[in-house]
Amino acid sequence: MSAMILHVGLDRPSKTPSSANRDHNVLIWGGGSSFGFFAVQISVQAGYTVHTTASSSSKPTLLSLGASTVHDYRSPTITPDLLALGPYKAIFSAQDTAADQLIMAQLLASQGGGSFISTMGPRPTSTPLPDGVSVEFVQYMDDYFMKENEEFKKWVFEEYIERGLEERTVSLGEVEDIGGLGSVGMGLDMLERGVVRGRKLVFRPDLD
Repeated sequence: MSAMILHVGLDRPSKTPSSANRDHNVLIWGGGSSFGFFAVQISVQAGYTVHTTASSSSKPTLLSLGASTVHDYRSPTITPDLLALGPYKAIFSAQDTAADQLIMAQLLASQGGGSFISTMGPRPTSTPLPDGVSVEFVQYMDDYFMKENEEFKKWVFEEYIERGLEERTVSLGEVEDIGGLGSVGMGLDMLERGVVRGRKLVFRPDLD
């Protein structure tokens, strides 16, 4: 939440978002990841027109959250496809590679430059980013320990999350219970093989 509101600069999610936000495009790269799942959800609830990238298996879920378009990140036409939808008010990367970051940099360069935040941080690459474009990394958890963010923290946990869960306006996504602590090794193997997308793995110590 703090990534999208405090750092990307989007409005807070609302039952009555500004109608003007619909005229602003937001790109979430990696919508199939857990982070991307929530970034799409937050941006849609703030009233923006949201475009995202993901695998085809994640497309139905992301469309159900309100994403306007979902693009296969492996498509050979991904760059021109996304360029045609711009300009973008904001670009946020929930999961990416060095090649992905270069594509996002091209999108920003086409509209005069700017920066985007990546949860992965700037990727090493032999190809320099276009002039006027940068990749940023932020420690989001630190935001919740800063005194100046007390009101924001209270809103996140007591209003958005608590009320959202009660009213079912906040979707938690898919959760997979894979057993006790003895299953940790299996869970790590699943992460390394990249078969965990858009869902959380839960371990239950009480089972061991």
